[in-house]
Amino acid sequence: MAVDQITHDAGYTIFIGYSRDNAERQHEIVSSMIERQVDGLLVLPAPDTDPEKLNKQVNAANVPVVLLARRFPGFDYVGSENVKGATMLGEHLAALGCRSVAFVGGRAASSLSEREEGLRTSLEPNGCEVWSTDELRSAITPEGGTAAVGRLFDLGRLPDAIVATTMPSPKASTKNCAAAGSNRAATSPSPPSTTHALPPVRSPRSHQ
Repeated sequence: MAVDQITHDAGYTIFIGYSRDNAERQHEIVSSMIERQVDGLLVLPAPDTDPEKLNKQVNAANVPVVLLARRFPGFDYVGSENVKGATMLGEHLAALGCRSVAFVGGRAASSLSEREEGLRTSLEPNGCEVWSTDELRSAITPEGGTAAVGRLFDLGRLPDAIVATTMPSPKASTKNCAAAGSNRAATSPSPPSTTHALPPVRSPRSHQ
């Protein structure tokens, strides 16, 4: 909404394309925008973006581009302070006495690694274990979040808290945590107010 307001006030019109985090679809959308002779591009790049390919594509058309949320070397970038935000969240969970935190959801990207860095920086010095493996990654969809939380519960033990990397995942996390008896779920890199208190941990139960 902020981008729309600013561009509208400056006399520009926004065209929107959704890549669904697919690099090939993203390439097609960027090509389509270039064909329409847009004045510039704001791109939230798919995690598997080939930055060299994107750079050649926009440079050949002499179209300026700014990346959003995920960064690649050689591009202008605007995004959240992922490390700082995740550090604040980790400090909050540590203050609650958490001894283990599962970092669930999302695909390999700069934003994911920065958030993990912030969590580890704030949690591990306080003796809190951070669970973050390829097995816990997922597509950034409600279905992906549900599947990732399910795989977490298949490990046979529950963490004290779950940090979900995207907005769809916390909903799945909260639902599954409540069913399994885990005590906390939180979004990342959100402030402490987004932590959802749930019933205390009892014993691991298989998810349905």
